[in-house]
Amino acid sequence: MLQPSKKLYQKLQKQYSRRINLDLNRIKKVLKKLNNPENKLTNVINIIESDGKNSVLTSLKYFLEGENKKVNTFTSPHLYDVRNRFWLGNRFITLKEIKFYKAALPTIYLSPAVFCAYSFITFFQWSS
Repeated sequence: MLQPSKKLYQKLQKQYSRRINLDLNRIKKVLKKLNNPENKLTNVINIIESDGKNSVLTSLKYFLEGENKKVNTFTSPHLYDVRNRFWLGNRFITLKEIKFYKAALPTIYLSPAVFCAYSFITFFQWSS
């Protein structure tokens, strides 16, 4: 029997396109509908184009949390459980929260690619 998180992940994979589209127009339209939550984010660190991204992220997270800084992270792809993509200050996102934000997607954007769906969930959560 599949774990609930694995079932949700498989449902997301089936529901949303897996096509890669590098055009930023889709995400810009969605961000505008969400009142541009990315503009509210401060001290953003983007870790790209290296082996060991997760190790670097984990180390930075622990260093910053050791200084009593709030840390939110979004990781893609997840290694084990879809919830591990979203670290929210002191915990991982719950399946209930993912389902709640996923339910809002059709009102914002009708057919996102699966990666965009995860990104939208991140913006919903961080802008709440």
